[in-house]
Amino acid sequence: MSSIDIGIELAQRLAKLGKVMKESQGRAALAGAMTIERYAKEDDEIPVVTGFLQGSTYAREDDNDKNAAEVVSEADYSFYVHFGTETQSAQPYFTNTINNREDEIVEAIKSQIQKDIDKAMGG
Repeated sequence: MSSIDIGIELAQRLAKLGKVMKESQGRAALAGAMTIERYAKEDDEIPVVTGFLQGSTYAREDDNDKNAAEVVSEADYSFYVHFGTETQSAQPYFTNTINNREDEIVEAIKSQIQKDIDKAMGG
């Protein structure tokens, strides 16, 4: 194989890798969001009175950006629980989860990207 052939093959593989990375962004973001959701629930970060706040909290793809994801709650009062009010102290369950589980969140993102690369590149 000539050096030109090697250069062409390398360029093709790098182009494929770039495409894979772009396509992987949304899946990686969702993997991170799902990890935040999981640990917020497992670590009992989400305050539970009736269970509605915890039960209505989930990870999903971002409606406005296919390369992003978010953790949301359908409980109308979730913002006030997380950030507090004049009369209620903040219970920052998402912030605490992200701070306490940063390594696991990053690992979930990295793992999804690596799976996508391996699948696409035949690794």
